[in-house]
Amino acid sequence: MAFDWIKYLIVAENLKSSGTEESCRSGISRAYYAVFGRAKIFCINQSIVKTKDLNDNRNKIHSFLINSLVESDHPELFEIGKNIETLRVRRNDADYNADCKESGKISVLEDSILIVNGVLKKINDYEP
Repeated sequence: MAFDWIKYLIVAENLKSSGTEESCRSGISRAYYAVFGRAKIFCINQSIVKTKDLNDNRNKIHSFLINSLVESDHPELFEIGKNIETLRVRRNDADYNADCKESGKISVLEDSILIVNGVLKKINDYEP
């Protein structure tokens, strides 16, 4: 059975309750990966990307997937891509930028979780 990426969102929600900088940073990262994993499956199932193209772009899979959505003519896909792009920037700051104080704020984690839930709703409600 394949991993359920949404479980990472549950981890992010649980980390929120701690309120420490490290839990907020970890939560932002988990929230991003919850939506990235789900979006990847969505894009394959909707033929937005092909598995082979994802494999061929393995070293830049995140930007490849985001660009595939943002470059779409469909406004919902564009918005999904832009939201994931925002979450990716936050995740990169949380994981790699020790000087970024925003990454340690509970408000940023809470907003990231809201964005993830919005993207998941758009994915679930998507009609080509």
